[in-house]
Amino acid sequence: MDKAPTNEPYLSRAAASEYLRQLGLRVAPSTLAKLAVLGGGPPYVKFMARALYEQRDLDEWAASKISPKRRSTSVSEKEVFCCNHKTPSKS
Repeated sequence: MDKAPTNEPYLSRAAASEYLRQLGLRVAPSTLAKLAVLGGGPPYVKFMARALYEQRDLDEWAASKISPKRRSTSVSEKEVFCCNHKTPSKS
């Protein structure tokens, strides 16, 4: 992860939560804080005691959490993965 400041403004946890909400993804600031402790959340940098997020990291993290499209709730994760990712044909 880059430690040098970018041209992109950093977002506080509250601003990161609001940004994700505007994308239709509800993630509370407290959830971002919990994920920072437990792992599995978006990458962040610390400025003094504050966690700060970059928009591109939030976009990448959110995209990694969204499942492939489904047509039924009865389809398993394995079936969704198999059907959406074709294996190369053997020639």
